[in-house]
Amino acid sequence: MPATEGREQGKPWTEVRPNGQTIEYTIPEGNGKNTVDAVVKDATGKVVSTARIVAIEGTAKYVRWQDDVGGGSSYFESGGTN
Repeated sequence: MPATEGREQGKPWTEVRPNGQTIEYTIPEGNGKNTVDAVVKDATGKVVSTARIVAIEGTAKYVRWQDDVGGGSSYFESGGTN
């Protein structure tokens, strides 16, 4: 789960991975700061996946639903903050 402290709902922010991919995060309107949408783009700017990440309140865990542009989908539940 990306850190949402100091972030506003509906205002995107971007992180760059070492492999050149960028992730644009947005806190959806009306979802508080426990939900974040993510769009992952490759080094050329092409979208490779989208995800919704939701923190599980009262724990250090989160769940993530991800769709890849190739048609694959996945679900992940973390065991901790990382």
